[in-house]
Amino acid sequence: AVNVQRYADVPVLNAQQLVARWEHKHRAANRWDSASVAIPPSGKGLYLIEATDGKVQAYTIVSVTDLAAITKAAPGRLLTRVVKRESGEPLKDLPVVVIAGIGKDAKRNEGRKDANGVFELPVKTEGVAEGLRLVLARQGSDVAPVSIGGHMLSESAAERISAHIYTDRPVYRPGHRVNYRAVLRDRQNRGYQIPAPVEFQIEIQDAEGNSVHRERKKSSPMGTLNGEFKLPPAAGLGYYNRHVKVGDNTQSVGFHVEE
Repeated sequence: AVNVQRYADVPVLNAQQLVARWEHKHRAANRWDSASVAIPPSGKGLYLIEATDGKVQAYTIVSVTDLAAITKAAPGRLLTRVVKRESGEPLKDLPVVVIAGIGKDAKRNEGRKDANGVFELPVKTEGVAEGLRLVLARQGSDVAPVSIGGHMLSESAAERISAHIYTDRPVYRPGHRVNYRAVLRDRQNRGYQIPAPVEFQIEIQDAEGNSVHRERKKSSPMGTLNGEFKLPPAAGLGYYNRHVKVGDNTQSVGFHVEE
């Protein structure tokens, strides 16, 4: 028996809402070893599961539902279709709640599915990149939640930029010169387009996450940019990251520094 008061040193779960607890013996053969753990069924709902060895904790969410909420986001629009998970049959006239933002600034929109089980909501994209949208479909005690990153709804040109970044080699030695290039495209409804020249911030971080180089560059009329960076002779070894950032949109590529 596990004492509910001592199952974790710093419990996050509310003891009054605890529906199941058990011990699972697991001896890992190596650091990548894993095991399947059966979850005691407790009816439909959304459950937070905590695992702890008494010192550290890990959490995950399990959804028990017969519903499936399928969402599609586009700049300024959010489309949701709710169906029965087993058959794919659309559910009509079902209430749907969309919560936008985080904390006390969150906004709530409600509506109902049409005859095809579809609910469409026009959304304001101002500041949406920093927030999150939660789509919640409910049928009695059955709930189907889906979270959507705000950047998927943003109409900002910076958020639409997609970059293919590469270096001239995958591995370097300390003191070597690193050359990089990026091909940039603007994701439009009808496919990729060459973006208008825009200024990017380039940052290189070493294997410890420390910034070792920063610069600002403007893309060319053909939607490309390139540059170089010389590794210091005493550069630390490991996997380096190069971040290409415009607005809140960051794209990255890595390379190795070895002896």
